[in-house]
Amino acid sequence: KKELVAWSEEHERPAGVMPIIEDIRKTGNYMLFHAITKYHGGKGAVSRRLGWRVEEHVSRGFWHQEENVSEALAPYLDCTGGGVGEDGEEEEEECTIPTKASLVEKGRQDLVGAIDRLGGFKVVARHLDLKIRHPGRKPLYPELRDWESYRQKLERWMEAHHHRRKDGGKKKISKMPKMDELVNFGGKDLHYATRKYHGGSKKVAEKMGWN
Repeated sequence: KKELVAWSEEHERPAGVMPIIEDIRKTGNYMLFHAITKYHGGKGAVSRRLGWRVEEHVSRGFWHQEENVSEALAPYLDCTGGGVGEDGEEEEEECTIPTKASLVEKGRQDLVGAIDRLGGFKVVARHLDLKIRHPGRKPLYPELRDWESYRQKLERWMEAHHHRRKDGGKKKISKMPKMDELVNFGGKDLHYATRKYHGGSKKVAEKMGWN
């Protein structure tokens, strides 16, 4: 509640009125967006709990409104990034729209139909600034999905490229490298795995016990 009230005040939204969920995501507050959509039951549940007003929707046209489709999609998005990078700047979150098959498997034929009425998965993904998972395209560096394999390779990269003393000895590893350093010094696979598989540099640093 505290974070939601603060967001509403910062963006000059009327008190006691539930903001549009997609507006929260577009401002970059991914933590609040996911807290509402994934952990607290969605816009309707949160507004009822807070006693806030939410715009009524005509049931016949409910799925014709992009905001409703966006909120319904939120729990099924595959998102990476969104944390704070080593340079203190917030990393942009990248989310991938689920496939039609995965939604059908989860019993969300209603959502598939709504997406089709809005122009299809590609159109909706473009409007909501989501990425598309291309059928048949295999993820890169699948061996780095495993945490131990990723951790060991990251430590080897650090020892080779980032933490060497002038006398040739090794420094104690205690700090997460910047993402652009990984790209520029032979760690493109680690850069990809950090964002795609392990939640971004902030989460990796926390798990490794680094600054």
